[in-house]
Amino acid sequence: ISTKNNNLSELHSFDQFSGQMTSSGELSVSVNLASVNTLIEIRNSRMQKMLFEVGNYATAELSAQLPASVMAATVGKQTQIDMQGQLTLHGVSLPITIQINVAKLDADTYSAHTVKPIIISADQFGLKDGVEALREIAGLNNISLAVPVTFSVLFTRA
Repeated sequence: ISTKNNNLSELHSFDQFSGQMTSSGELSVSVNLASVNTLIEIRNSRMQKMLFEVGNYATAELSAQLPASVMAATVGKQTQIDMQGQLTLHGVSLPITIQINVAKLDADTYSAHTVKPIIISADQFGLKDGVEALREIAGLNNISLAVPVTFSVLFTRA
């Protein structure tokens, strides 16, 4: 979700991402930043070039470790956890805490979704200049530097 001109919020997504989970619960997720989908092609293109700079930073990467208790849970067990991870975006890697709900669907399949949004600060990841460039080219008064992010994923243990 991005917010511009103080009160106009819009939903966006990424159409291409991949991830894997090891048998010990190590997670890695890679988001193809060129797959940003705002439902407006010119805005997609501008975000790819001016914000994410996909020629230099093609992906956002998340790595984390699911606790042993989640990995050993019985089928059908649902658990809410605060998962510690590392997010790398635009060449900057920072620790991140994600509150998720994890459900073990079968022996090797887990479902996970955010309980509350993760607030990503463009400034922390060196994206402030890109946000400003987008604001200027679109003729907006402002674009918020804080972006709430949510996800829902399905992992099959390798």
